[in-house]
Amino acid sequence: MAYVYLLHRHIDKEDNTLFPYAKRSLPQKELDKLNNEVKEYEETEKNIETRKNMLRELEDLQKNLAQ
Repeated sequence: MAYVYLLHRHIDKEDNTLFPYAKRSLPQKELDKLNNEVKEYEETEKNIETRKNMLRELEDLQKNLAQ
C-alpha cells in the first residue's frame, strides 16, 4: 500500500505542479513537441509490452488478494 500512496503523490505533483508550470512556461511549439515525443514513446513495442506485463501482474495480485 505504501507504493500505491507513493504513486498517488507522484501523480498529484505532476498534475498540480509540474504540468501547470510547463503549460505556463513553455511555448506551445515546445509543448506540442513534448506531447509528440511522449506519444511516440508510449507507442513503442517495448513500452506496450511492458505495460501488458505490468497489467498482468496487477491482475495476478488482485486475484491473490481476493482469495
